[in-house]
Amino acid sequence: HLSLGELDPLIATLRKRPPRPDARQPRIVVEDARLRLDTDYGPLLARASAQLDNGRLLRLDAAFAPATLTGHDRSVRLGPGELHLVTVGDQVASALETTVRDLRLGQVAVQEAVIRLTARTAYPDLKQKRGDGALTQVLKIDARSVAYGATRLTDASLQATFKGQSAGWIDSLAVTGDGEATLGAARAELAGAQVRGLRAVTGIKRLNWTRTGGDRVAAGLATRLSFEALTRGKLALTRLSAALDGSAVLAAKGGDLALAGTLATHGDWSGLGAATAGDAPQIAALKRAARGFDAETKGLAITAGERSLTLALTSPLTVRTGAGGAATSMRWAQRRCTPRGPGP
Repeated sequence: HLSLGELDPLIATLRKRPPRPDARQPRIVVEDARLRLDTDYGPLLARASAQLDNGRLLRLDAAFAPATLTGHDRSVRLGPGELHLVTVGDQVASALETTVRDLRLGQVAVQEAVIRLTARTAYPDLKQKRGDGALTQVLKIDARSVAYGATRLTDASLQATFKGQSAGWIDSLAVTGDGEATLGAARAELAGAQVRGLRAVTGIKRLNWTRTGGDRVAAGLATRLSFEALTRGKLALTRLSAALDGSAVLAAKGGDLALAGTLATHGDWSGLGAATAGDAPQIAALKRAARGFDAETKGLAITAGERSLTLALTSPLTVRTGAGGAATSMRWAQRRCTPRGPGP
């Protein structure tokens, strides 16, 4: 239900008159309006000003009040936010900034995040129900904490850019183009490992998103991953870097990921302890080698499906010690399956 307060009777009277196809629509100016949007999760309040001319929205400025929205297994506490929109020719430039104090969505938890989104899109043709034209978007997110189950990022940031084309309408929208996403975190907890200085840069090529027949997104990926240090138990890795190329497909019925590339790191394993005077020469040498080594492979493969994740070596992993020793491992694969539905 949409109500414009005291203007409702006037609007009802005007709507009873038959439209004139050759008539120019009026210029409408809204100054400092109070907007209340009631949703199933709670109310949203804002102050807004707008300008419309001949049926086109020329400008919109809105300031949102802090809000709390709650529902089944989900809730969000929002800080103040702003939305600005300006029509320039046949395109619309928009800017949104808001603060997420706390978000709970299933296994996802976000705390103290600032979201900034700027975009330039085609002005929608409401008569033909089309939104064809150039599309540019820049997204920036800075968060104190982001968690998904046991995986957690602390002091995290995400910056993503996209430039392409859009066509169609809401139920038939198609988007194509290229982009790049950079993810960083001061600290992270990943699969039981403690990570410091995480950075991942992913180039997105030939993205194709279509809504016809169900949402489906496909794109080529080129990822460069690095971190300063990783520790898990008695293993410590530093200066890890990986270059992985491949593709990803995400659809309503599931998704697929296939990446392959190289990996290099420096390691330290203290599982054997320090060398002692009572050790045999071979054992002492092995202990010293484990405390400082370099490892690299030209063939790391990562594949993921609806219920599985597979890590595999498609070429040997070479380990070199500081004393000049070397070891080579043969190919291997490790697969992890995730069951559907609730569970541990």
